[in-house]
Amino acid sequence: MDREFIEKIAELARLELSEEEKETFSGQLTDILGYVDKLSQAHTDKELGKHLSHEESEGLKLRPDISRRHESIRDIKRIAPDFKDGYFRVRKVIE
Repeated sequence: MDREFIEKIAELARLELSEEEKETFSGQLTDILGYVDKLSQAHTDKELGKHLSHEESEGLKLRPDISRRHESIRDIKRIAPDFKDGYFRVRKVIE
C-alpha cells in the first residue's frame, strides 16, 4: 500500500493521520487486502452452496405483508411482564 493511496483514503474519510498512523494503516490495509484476495480464491462451487443452504426452504412461501390494527395498550399491558410509560422494560444485559 503506497503512501499516496493511504493519504487519498484518509482524505476521503476526512481523517487527519500522523506519519506513524499512515505507516501503521498502510501495513494493516495491505494485510486486509491480502486476506480478501485469499478469500476470493477459495473453492466455492454450486455444490458447496447447496450443502450450506436448507433444502426445504426452496418451497416455502411467505405470507403477504399486510398491516393490521394492533391490540389495545390495555391488552398489551395485561400480558407484558413489565410495561411502563408505553414501553416494555427489560432487565439490563450489558454491564
